[in-house]
Amino acid sequence: MKPENQFILHKATGSTAISVTYTVQRKLLLSAFSLALNAVGGASENFVISINDNEGAAYDYTVYAKDMVDVQYIVKTFSEPIPLFVGDIITVTYTNTNSKTYGLKLIGDIGEYR
Repeated sequence: MKPENQFILHKATGSTAISVTYTVQRKLLLSAFSLALNAVGGASENFVISINDNEGAAYDYTVYAKDMVDVQYIVKTFSEPIPLFVGDIITVTYTNTNSKTYGLKLIGDIGEYR
């Protein structure tokens, strides 16, 4: 992955539940993400990133899941970036019962798909 190939695919902020969907508009790689909370989550709830594959439910999968009870920050670069195609949907969810203020970024990479 080259830094010049990376870009912010989607970003979100708030203090309620995270329920983000992003429909892929061109072939790309999901290379990284970051999540920052203003304090540890404090409740045993999962932060989840999943892919709804355009080919159908049989191909859907979870990319990342983490219990946020004692987590404040996540910065994750995938050792193998996730290939995505037009029509695939990235879904990010987190219940956020304790209303922590968050900042979320999904990082894309045009890499070999340039």
